[in-house]
Amino acid sequence: MPNFRYLRSLDEKLAECRKGKINSVIRVYWNLNYEAIVKKAVDVTSRDDLVLDVGCGTGSFLIALSKEGRRCWGLDPLRDVSLRPAKEQAGKEKMSVFLCQGVGEFLPFESAVFDVVLCLSTLQHVGNQRMTLHEIRRVLKSAGLLLISIPTIKNISTFFRERKIPSYFTKGFDIIDFKKILVDGGFRILHIKGSGFFPPPTYRLLNVIYYLFGERLTSKMVESLDVFARVWLSAASSLIVLCEKED
Repeated sequence: MPNFRYLRSLDEKLAECRKGKINSVIRVYWNLNYEAIVKKAVDVTSRDDLVLDVGCGTGSFLIALSKEGRRCWGLDPLRDVSLRPAKEQAGKEKMSVFLCQGVGEFLPFESAVFDVVLCLSTLQHVGNQRMTLHEIRRVLKSAGLLLISIPTIKNISTFFRERKIPSYFTKGFDIIDFKKILVDGGFRILHIKGSGFFPPPTYRLLNVIYYLFGERLTSKMVESLDVFARVWLSAASSLIVLCEKED
């Protein structure tokens, strides 16, 4: 049985994180990453596909996909900071999104029902990563797709610092153990993309550029730097991986 004690504090910690002041450069990066993931999710799905988002948060990905004609379900353990805002936002945008409270280790769905499962910046928060991937594989149809992303804890921006896992992570990943846990979980990796290249001097420069020239130029700079994260995966701040369920 997995240990769910982490859920007692996760709600509060994530609420504090979401309400906290986010650095402008990081906010630009998050927005670009969001757009890239939405585009990838749209590209690998078809109209009327059944899509599940495990750890759906406030539902932004589900709402975006629902607008493209996908049938979307979202699951999250956190009611107040995730599911309630997701329901409110879906209502405002008049999108039909089905939401339920639960954990990745025990998905309340029958086997082989979903065409695509999303697990975006979630796996580092769950109590049992292997059980969560087992459940995701179970609910996917034959040759179904998993689109998953994680922030890395060991990259060029952390090279000169002690490797540290944030308090709201139950586990941190680097590229080697992330690939291994996916393959061990019964998935074939189809495509892997790195994003976010923030060595300390560059990160400071981006903050200066944002202060002097604003968001538009900063966004272009972050996009340009992303080429290094794509060709040098071990330097990326996050990884986006498309996998196929192996039977």
